Amino acid sequence: MKPAAMITFLFVVIFSYASDDKNKTDKKRSVEETFVTESSVPTLNNIFGDKCGKGLKNRRQKRPIGVNAMALGPGSIAGVSLDGFLGPKFALEAGAGFRNLQGDVSYFLGGRYHILGGTPLNLTPYIGAYTAFHYTGRDVRNHAVYFPVGLHRIKKNGVTWAAEVAYQSSIDTDRKWHGAFKIGYRF
Repeated sequence: MKPAAMITFLFVVIFSYASDDKNKTDKKRSVEETFVTESSVPTLNNIFGDKCGKGLKNRRQKRPIGVNAMALGPGSIAGVSLDGFLGPKFALEAGAGFRNLQGDVSYFLGGRYHILGGTPLNLTPYIGAYTAFHYTGRDVRNHAVYFPVGLHRIKKNGVTWAAEVAYQSSIDTDRKWHGAFKIGYRF
């Protein structure tokens, strides 16, 4: 299976299980529902944090899926990515970019932890970890690890941007400090 198809498949599986459905009707509960209340069942908000509470959602919860175009980053020179919040604090991201000026394609996969993600703030700091790999024609090889620290902003209309600095260990360069700027839209 090609890496891009595998990454797409993983995102579809993750987001299909990430829905947070709650019973909001006031029907009479059955005997089974009496013993298992909504508060005792773990939800994504309980696991990943939700300080807004009481039905108030921040923009990371209202618009969990985003597409981005980036300059630099784990894909090296330029790339595109798809990311999604599993809760207001944790996001997974996968994408592809140009590894060098010869047009070699690089794929990356990683996650970000938004430190103030459970609050209603629209500008949040984050830390993350990514791995970058490429397809050689016969197999997939890892060529970099990338650890960013940055700021992420979601505007009211869904436009988003992020700026980050990162420590990167790569077989392509001796340079250890890297960075990225992303702009995108959230759904």
